[in-house]
Amino acid sequence: MGDPHFVKQLNNGNWLIVDSLYHSVIEVNEQDEAVWLYGLIGGMPLNDPHCAARNDYEETLIVDSANHRLLIVSQDLEVLWECSFLPYEGQLVHLSWPRYADFLQNGNIFLIDGKLGVGFELKRNGQVTKIHRSMDMNVTFAMRKTRCIHMIGNEIVFISDNENSRILKVRYT
Repeated sequence: MGDPHFVKQLNNGNWLIVDSLYHSVIEVNEQDEAVWLYGLIGGMPLNDPHCAARNDYEETLIVDSANHRLLIVSQDLEVLWECSFLPYEGQLVHLSWPRYADFLQNGNIFLIDGKLGVGFELKRNGQVTKIHRSMDMNVTFAMRKTRCIHMIGNEIVFISDNENSRILKVRYT
């Protein structure tokens, strides 16, 4: 590992690790063996990824931060979906340093854009269904630099604000 930014335990007991220095997402089993690779190590083009998640269909969502995009990749390393632009405030905006994304229970994707400091809930076709924007600039700044977010249901969000060495608890309604 060079600069592991994110780790998440999968339903199968393995660990999904995002290594920003080696521009890779790696699934590691209990014997510490890499059983799935995507990125520079695996020969695929990622640039400073920050986060990854896996859904029940064995699809991996990757936040490819420096390439300003989200990817969904199959177990066979096929790119199933890519998102680089989103509608926001009447315009189509290019993602800029997406920081975090995860699959939601309803099948949608939750994404944080690092430049805007705004959270988006979107469908796989790119349609934005909800925008999470805070009037509190502390929350907005934290969302711009977050390394991890933990959601409880659809209302409470814990945001790691690594710029200010703290965790923020935010309630969205």
